[in-house]
Formats: sequence, structure tokens, C-alpha cells
Amino acid sequence: MEQVFAGIKAAGTEVLTIILDMGKAIYKFFTGDWKGAAEDAKAAVNGIVHGISDAYSAMSNLTKQAQQLARDQADNDLDQAKRQARLAELRAQAYDDTVPIAKRKAALLELRKDSEQNAADDMALAKKVADNKIAMLTVEKDGAKKNYVEIQQIRADQIKGETENANELRNIGRQISSANKQEIAERKAEAAKAAEEAKKRREEYQAYISQLTKLQQENTLAQIKDGYAKEQQALEFKIKNEADALKKQFEEKKLTQAQFNALNAELTKHANDQRAALADKHNKDQAKADADFETKLNDIRTKIMLDGITDQYEKEKLLLAIQHAKNLKAAETDYKTDATKLQAYKQLIDAQLKEEQDKIDEKKRIDDEKKKLEAAKKHTGNVLKDPKSAYKDRQEAIDQEQAQVKKAFDDKILTEQEYNDKTAQFAEARKKIAEEEFKQKADLLQATGNLFGALSEMTGNATAAGKAFAIAQATINALLTEINIIKGLSNVGPFGFAAGIVAAAAVAVGLFNTINKIRSVPVPGGGSGGSGISAPLMPSVSVPSAPLAPTQRSTSINQDSINNMGNAAAGGVNAVRAYVVDSDNVNARERDARLSRAARLGG
Repeated sequence: MEQVFAGIKAAGTEVLTIILDMGKAIYKFFTGDWKGAAEDAKAAVNGIVHGISDAYSAMSNLTKQAQQLARDQADNDLDQAKRQARLAELRAQAYDDTVPIAKRKAALLELRKDSEQNAADDMALAKKVADNKIAMLTVEKDGAKKNYVEIQQIRADQIKGETENANELRNIGRQISSANKQEIAERKAEAAKAAEEAKKRREEYQAYISQLTKLQQENTLAQIKDGYAKEQQALEFKIKNEADALKKQFEEKKLTQAQFNALNAELTKHANDQRAALADKHNKDQAKADADFETKLNDIRTKIMLDGITDQYEKEKLLLAIQHAKNLKAAETDYKTDATKLQAYKQLIDAQLKEEQDKIDEKKRIDDEKKKLEAAKKHTGNVLKDPKSAYKDRQEAIDQEQAQVKKAFDDKILTEQEYNDKTAQFAEARKKIAEEEFKQKADLLQATGNLFGALSEMTGNATAAGKAFAIAQATINALLTEINIIKGLSNVGPFGFAAGIVAAAAVAVGLFNTINKIRSVPVPGGGSGGSGISAPLMPSVSVPSAPLAPTQRSTSINQDSINNMGNAAAGGVNAVRAYVVDSDNVNARERDARLSRAARLGG
């Protein structure tokens, strides 16, 4: 019925259109446009049957199609409602960050697929509906013009629907792209994590291999006893480790092929240089070891030679010669390519050797002289300390030492001050010897006088022997008195010496009177003379410190013997004078001058 009414409506509309066309023809007829009026009328008449029939058929069909499209739209709306529920669920999953990306991505893909299908169905149905509506609006004549606004609105709605579907699909596409990026990022992160884990495992394995290799290499080196072989093996291990490290860098893509080749070539060259350097070092070490061994042998030989030499200076000269030989050998090595420098160096060390040897010779000479000085000093000291040594021997010892000192001074071994000090010591020693000698002789005279006095008392003063002993004692005592007086007064100068001579003369006069008194004593039973004994003034015999008791015996001394002794004491031929003459003064002065010179100059 709807289709019939729609057809009738369309036919009515067509009739109305024809009537309008007939009106136009009439209008043209009355306006004089008969031709136009005839054509419009003909067209209107021709279109009455076809137009009404076509309009009815078209509208009826379109209405039928619209009815079907309405049913399809109803079905589609139901399906779309269902799809929207499903799409809502998929959207919830797709936009939920708590859902794993893989599930979200799967939901998005499914959402896009369903949305695309839904959009395609909606767009197809919408297009059919729009086309049906436009067709209905254009069934009548000039329907497109009459219904232009409505037709454009239908098309705009159609485009709007397409746009909404497209936007929905684009939004889903963006979500899928984001999910893809996130998935890619997660995959990259997982891949990076896996790579890091793999790297960690590789590094752990590499560390294990490195540690194992190191231990194996150390064990291998520990089993090698030869030092050079051990160094060689250590170098080969080092080269291998460097090559392995370079290869590892290349395998880890840290180096390009060109970089690896360049580094490997340099590493090979460096390894060869290290091998050559090690070999050169070994050769030098071996040469040094041989040289050290030869040096030790030479040192042992030198020690044996030195042990066989007792003279220290000869040892020093030998050491100089040995060092000279070493220097010469070193120079031949250092300047083997330069003969001029070698010759100059040899001349220099030869001159140095000669100078050092001369120094040793000079030192030896000085030491020898000092030893002689010391020996002379020791000899003099021994002689002076020996109570049994004669004064002559003491003087000779001092003279010998002084001669040695004079020679040392002339040879520049002693300084002038040392020489003067030694000379003063010698003068003092001579003076002391002279005083000791003088004292000993005086003590001897005193002992002799005491002996004569004892003998006089033992034999009796009235006997001829007693008189003789008494005269001898008196003469000795007078002589000692004179000597002591002269010695004591001579120390105060020439006037004291002269006074000593006068005093000695007075002593001599007293001695003469004493002798006359002794002679005046009568001798019992004395005759005209007889044999007697002569009593020398100073016997040349040694007298002990304590006089020995004489053996008593008879004497044959008579008055004539006593008179002869008195005459001798008073100026006889063999008597000791009791007076002083000019020559005594001269001799005393010369002796005093000699002693003074000895005190100043050493004799």
C-alpha cells in the first residue's frame, strides 16, 4: 500500500508537472509563440502516458527499496548495538595500561578489524539509503533542482558518517601504532635485558676462562727452571693474551675489520720487537754473567797474589796495576771504534798509574824514615833507661838519633818546629847525662876518700900507712870541695867562676897545712926510710855503694914513704896539684861554653 500510494503520489506529481508544461504551451500560444507552444504541448502530451507510468514505477520501486533498506537498517542497528558492546569491551582492554601490551595489541587489532567491518557495513548501508533518498527526490522532473538542499544534506550526513567511522579507525590505528611502539620498546628492553644477561654470562665465562688461563700459564711458568726460557714463555703468554683481547674486541663489534687488521699488524710487529729485545737482553745478561764470573776468578787470583805479598806498599802497587788493567780493558771496549780516543785515554791512565805509584813510593820512603826515627828513638830510650849502660854509650845513642832526626829534617819529613823541639830534647838529655856522670864521679871520689879515711882509722893516725891514707883522704876531700865550689859559682857567670877559683885556691892552702900537720905526727920506730906505697889520687877501680871491710895485714910504710907522699901531695912529680893556674881558668871556660852550646844546639 505504501508503495502504491508512493507511486500514485509520484504520478500525481508528474501530472502536475505536465499540467504546468501545458500551461506553458498555452502561455506561449497566446503570446504568439505558436511553434514553442506546439512543441511544449506535444511534449506534454507525449509525457502524460510515459511520465505518469515511469513516475509511478520508479517511486513504487524506490519505496520498496526504501522499505528493504529500513529493514536492513534495523538489522544493522541491532548488529551495530551488539558490535558496539563488543567494541566497548575491546576498547576497555586496549586502553587499560594494566593489561599486558600483547593482549592490548591483540584487542586493538580485533577492534580495528571489527570497526573496519562495522564501518564498511554502515557506510555501504548509509550509501544505499542516501542513494535511495536522492533517487526518490529526483524522480519528479527537475527533482534535483527542487530538492537540492535536501539532497546536499543527505550527502553531508553521508560524508559525516564516513568521517566519524574514519576517525574511529584512525584513533584505533594510533592506538595500534602506540601499542606497536610500546611493544617494540618492551621487546627492545627485553632484548637489551637479555643481551645484558647474555653479556654478563659471557663476561662471567670470560672471567672464568681468563682466570683459568692465568692459572694454567702460572703453573706452566712455575715448572720452567731456566730463567731465560721462563721469560720467553711469559712473553709468549703476554702476546697471546693481547691477541685474544684484540680478537674479542673485533668479535664484539667494537672494531671494524680495517681497524682490527691495522692493530693486529702493529701487535705482531710489537711482539717481534719484544722477542728481539728479550733475546738481546739475554745475550747481554749472559755476557755480564760471564764477565762477572771472570771477575770473581780474577778477584780470587788477585787475593791469592796479595796474600803472598807481605809488604803493604807492594800490595797497593799491585792493586793499582790491577785497576789499571781493568780500566784499560774497559777503554778498549768503550772506544774500540775510535783509536784516537783510545790512545789518549791509555796515555792518561798510564800517567795516572805512574803518579799513584810515585805517591806510594814516596809514602813508603817517608814511612821508612819514620820507622828509622822510631827505631832510633826506641834504641836511645832503651840505652838511657838501662842503668848498666855507660855514659859514652848514652851519648852515642843520642848522637845517632840526632843524626837520624837531622836527615829526616833535610828530607822534609819533619817540620822545622819538630826539628827544633827534638834538638832541645837532645840538649836536655846530654846535660842530664853530663850531670849524672859528674855526680857519679864525685860519688866515686867521695867513696874513695871515705875508704882512705876508714883505712887511716884502722891502721892508726900515728902509723906511716895511717898518715898516707889520711893525706889521700884530705886530698880527695879538698878536690871535691874545689869542684863543687867552682861548679856552683860558675853557674852565675864569669865573675862567679873567678870567685870559685879564688875559693879553690884557699882550699888548696888549707890542704897544704893539713898535710903538714899529718906529716908532723911522729911514727914509732921510724927510720931513715924504706920501701912504701904510693897512693894515687883517683883509683881507676869501681867502688861499691857500701865499702868492703879490708883484710888486716902488716904494712912496711916508713917515714920516708910518708914524706914522699907528702911531697907528692905538695907538688911532686905524680901528685895532684892543690893550686889553680891560668890554664885551669881557660879550660873551665871552654868546658862551660861547650856545655852551653850543647844545651842550645844539641851538642
